[in-house]
Amino acid sequence: MLGIIENKFVIGRDEFFPFSAEMHYFRVEKRYWSICFERIKKAGFKIISSYVPWNLHEVRPGEFDFRGVNGPEKDLIVFLELCREFGFKVILKPGPWIKAEWFNGGLPQYIFADEAVVARDNKAELVMGQNGPGVADNYQPSYLHPKYLGHVKRYFGSLVEVIQNYIFPKGPVFILQLDEELSFGGNLGPFAADYNNYIITEYFHKFLEGKYQTPDRLPAAYGKKVRNFSAVVPPMAIETKKPEDLIKYFNWLEFKGQILSWYVQAIRERLEGLGVGCLFAVNLAWTDDFGLPANFDEFGGEKMLIGMQIPDPKDYTRLGRNIRFLAGKTGFGWTPQLFAGKPVEVSERNIILSKPEAAILSRYHRYLIVSSLAAGLKGMNHYMFVGRDHWQGSPLGHDGTVNENYEVVRKVGAALEHLAINTAKPVSRVAIAYHRHYLMQHHIGMTGQFSYVYDLVGQTLNPLGQDLMNLKYDYAVVDAGAENAFEEKDLYFVGTAEYMPEKSQQAILDAVRAGKTIVLIGLMPRYNEEFEPSRLLSRGLGLSTTVDWVPCNITWDKTAIRAIRYGFVSSRGSEKVIAKSGTKNVGVYKKVGSGAVYLFTFDISAKYDPWKLNLIHHILQTQKIKSPVSASDPNVDLIAQVNDKGVVLFMINTDTTFTSQYSNFTKKIVISVDLQALGIRQAKVKMHDVLDDLTYDLTSRELKEGIVFAVGYHDARIFFIPKK
Repeated sequence: MLGIIENKFVIGRDEFFPFSAEMHYFRVEKRYWSICFERIKKAGFKIISSYVPWNLHEVRPGEFDFRGVNGPEKDLIVFLELCREFGFKVILKPGPWIKAEWFNGGLPQYIFADEAVVARDNKAELVMGQNGPGVADNYQPSYLHPKYLGHVKRYFGSLVEVIQNYIFPKGPVFILQLDEELSFGGNLGPFAADYNNYIITEYFHKFLEGKYQTPDRLPAAYGKKVRNFSAVVPPMAIETKKPEDLIKYFNWLEFKGQILSWYVQAIRERLEGLGVGCLFAVNLAWTDDFGLPANFDEFGGEKMLIGMQIPDPKDYTRLGRNIRFLAGKTGFGWTPQLFAGKPVEVSERNIILSKPEAAILSRYHRYLIVSSLAAGLKGMNHYMFVGRDHWQGSPLGHDGTVNENYEVVRKVGAALEHLAINTAKPVSRVAIAYHRHYLMQHHIGMTGQFSYVYDLVGQTLNPLGQDLMNLKYDYAVVDAGAENAFEEKDLYFVGTAEYMPEKSQQAILDAVRAGKTIVLIGLMPRYNEEFEPSRLLSRGLGLSTTVDWVPCNITWDKTAIRAIRYGFVSSRGSEKVIAKSGTKNVGVYKKVGSGAVYLFTFDISAKYDPWKLNLIHHILQTQKIKSPVSASDPNVDLIAQVNDKGVVLFMINTDTTFTSQYSNFTKKIVISVDLQALGIRQAKVKMHDVLDDLTYDLTSRELKEGIVFAVGYHDARIFFIPKK
C-alpha cells in the first residue's frame, strides 16, 4: 500500500505524519551525515528530503558517478543506505531542474550547446532560468524539445539503474518530485516563454487543432482568412479591440499550462517505464494567481501529489489565500518547500548570525508554520532543515550544530502528532470563489477589454481574506469552475464580470435555489467564455448591470463610503436596494428560491475601512453566520479547528507596525471562544499552549467572556482544549 489516508502517508503497513526535513547530501560533508541524521531523528522526523543535482553526478557527457568515486559529495548511494539504516523514508527530487541556489539549477551546461533546446520569449530571445540569490542565471530549456527530453531520459535511466533498490517497495524512497517550481525557470510572465520554434510548430498549432478541429472554427481573434493552423501566430503582447480578442490570450495561457503538464507526464512516463512505482510530486510556483499558468486539474490523478512552495510570509493574506486554494483543490494541503530560514547571496555554509538575528529568524519560522497550519496546511517539508551555502536560519548547521529554531520545530512536530492535527477540520461557513478566466486576465494584466477584471481580482477578491480575518471569520477559497464548488459552505463571495462560463452561471443559480447565500461582486455576465451571448445568470436572478468603472461615493445605511465602482444595477423593482451611488443602485439584495443573493457593483473589500468592514459584517450577521471566536485586535487572527480530541486554536499576530522586530515590546489583546459552538460542553477546561509549555485552567464562561494575552512581533501560538 502506498498513498495518503486521513492526511498521512501510508507506506506499506506503516503510517507517517507528512512532516519532513530537507538536507542536501551534496552540500554537507560526509563526516557530518550521521550527526545530522541523529538530530533530525531526535527532532521527531521520520522523512528526509533532498535534491539530486544532475550536473554534479554527470562527470562527463554520458558518464555518471552516484557512488562517490570522484568525490564524497557525489555518494548518493551511501546517503540512501544511511537513510535506510536510520529508518528514514525519503523524498527524492532529481530535477531535471532543481533551482536551489545551485549552479545551472542542476542542468549540465553541454545540453545548451545547441541553442535550439533553449526556451524563447516573445522577442525570440533566449530565456534565462532563475537559480536563486547569489547564483548566476542560466539558459532555460524548452521543456518539450526532443533533444532536451532525450538528455533527461538518459539521465533518469542512469539514475534509476543505480538507485532502483532504494525505491519503494524495495527501499526508502517513496516520492520522486518531478522538476521544480514549474514556471519556465521562474519566467511567469504571459509572454516570457515559450516561443521556441519547435514548440510553436509541433505543439501550439496541434493544440489549436485539437481544440477547434478545423481552421474555419477558429475564433475571429485569430483573423478571418486563416486557412491552416500553421499560419496562426501566438500572441506577443496585449492588444484587444473586441471582447472576443481575449480568447487568444486565454488559449495561450491554457497552452502554456498544457506544456507544463505534458512535460511532467513525459518524465513520469520515462520513470514508470524504468519500473519506478512510487508516488510522484510536483511543486507549483508561489504566485498571486495560484500557480498560473500551471493548472491544478492537469496534474491530478493516481499517485500524484500537488504541492506549492511556501516562502517568506510577508503577506499574511496571500499566504492564507494560496494555502486554502491548494487544500481545496487537492484535498491534501502539502508543501515540499516551507522555508526554514531564507536564501541569501553569500556562498559560505557557516553563516554566523547574531543572537538577535537568530531569534528573529526562529520567530519567523514559527510564525510561518503556525500561519500555514491555521490556513489548512496538513503536511510540510522544512526547507532547509540542515544548513548549506546561500542559506541562513536553518534549525541545524551544515555540521549538525543545533540552532535556535531547532526546538521550535521539534515542539511543533510532537504537538501536531499528539493533537492529531491531520484530522482537525475548519469550522468555517464562508468561502471566496475565484473563476479561472478572471485569474488569467489578472495574470495577463490590464487590457483594453474588461480591464476592470484586474481590479476585481487584485483589489476586491484578494483583500477579502484580510477583511474576514479582521472580523475573525475563517474561510475557504474555492475554484468557482470546479464540480460541487458551491456545496460545502453556507455563504460565498463570488467575483463576477461580463463574461462567465455557462457552467459556472448555472452552478451559482443552482446554489442559490438550494438555499445558499451568494454575494456577487462586479457585473452580471452577458457572454460565456467564448464571448458568445449568454445571460443565464442574469435572467435566472432577474438582475442586470451596466458597466461604469470609476471612483465614486457610495451610500450605505446613511454612511458615505469611497470606493471603485464597476457599474450599477439596472433596477427591475423586485430587489431590495441597500447601497447607492448618487441616484444609481450599486448594491441590492434578493431572495431566490430558498436562498439569497446580494449584488454589489463596487469594491466592497474594506482594507481597514471600518464602514466597509461593517458592511461585510452586516451581510454575515444578517445571514446568521456567526464566528465562534473573536479578538479585540483586528490584526490578530484567531482560527479554530476541531477533531475528536478537542479544539485547536491558532492565534497569530499579523501586525508588524506596532513595534520593531528587534523589540520585546508587547500589546495586550482580548480573545473570546464559544466552546459550546465548537462542541465542548464541559464547564471547566484546560487550555494548553502547546509551543510554550503553558496550561491555563479556565471555565467555558471565562473563555467566552474573554481572556487577556500579551502578544509581540510575529507572535504565533497554538492552543489545545481537550474534550473530556
